[in-house]
Amino acid sequence: MQERIVKSVHVAVAVLFDADGKLVIARRPDHLHQGGLLEFPGGKVEVGELVEDALVRELKEELGVDVSASPKQPLICIEFTYPDKSVYLDVWTVQGFDGVPHGREGQSLFRMNMEELRADAFPAANKPIIDALKLPDRCVITGEYDDEQDLCLKMERVLAQGVRMLVLRAPQLSMQAYEEWVAFVVGSWRKRIECLIVHGELGLSLIKSTDLPVDGCHLSSRLLSAFTDRPIPSSMWLGASCHSVAEIERAARLQCQYGFVSPALPTLSHPGGKVLGWEGIEKLSRCSTFPVFALGGVNDSHIPAARMAGCQGVAGIRAWWEND
Repeated sequence: MQERIVKSVHVAVAVLFDADGKLVIARRPDHLHQGGLLEFPGGKVEVGELVEDALVRELKEELGVDVSASPKQPLICIEFTYPDKSVYLDVWTVQGFDGVPHGREGQSLFRMNMEELRADAFPAANKPIIDALKLPDRCVITGEYDDEQDLCLKMERVLAQGVRMLVLRAPQLSMQAYEEWVAFVVGSWRKRIECLIVHGELGLSLIKSTDLPVDGCHLSSRLLSAFTDRPIPSSMWLGASCHSVAEIERAARLQCQYGFVSPALPTLSHPGGKVLGWEGIEKLSRCSTFPVFALGGVNDSHIPAARMAGCQGVAGIRAWWEND
């Protein structure tokens, strides 16, 4: 029997914010595919139609609101295959609207805060959208420091730049020294860091052996191949460094919620090394079912380019940790 080919449906999805910063969420009618679940509004992109135009049309048709003048920004693209259909979700944030939203197709509407979003209340394909909404557009990886005073100066400089996500990488430390270092960071700056991630084998050991309040662990590309199951609880963030489609697929099997894709651009540490460039970064990001950050030679000025390449934002060490 010839295998059935399922054509992917291009869908424009709006993460629609009202004037108070709340999200406008719909519940799918029971008789539709994935009926009864919550969803972000949107619909099919017509042939030859721009995604921004599809968002304007769909939100008018579904909710009766006008977003033609509303600021719009790409958030994430997701290719997802259900048993009965395949969808390519082109997700954008839309800030504000004219009119009063109401379910013009029989769907119920809700206003929700970000903290109220639960992945199990949405179709499976929407989980990366929720993750992307909760992640910032910058992630800083800690680098070297001379002593405690130098560490404090670097941490204060990073946090003064508005960084909300930090990966504590220190492969040169012993397990005991790493635990003491993480404990010092937690005691000094935990309240100012929304997403505090430990790193590698040291980080995995720390999560298992201590109750330090960290939010997750980041795996090196080498560690990706060491596991067949998720190594930490599902309540914690799990990230991974990926340099190829195969590694992205491996990270997805471990249920990673974010990743670093690299190298994006030339770096001072590897000035003559091979880089992916934004075209290569986009190829990897489009293969991912979780948000990814572009890593390597990037800084704040590259966030728009990373967004256009389908990334959550940028990640790195030098631009923030070592920038005097």
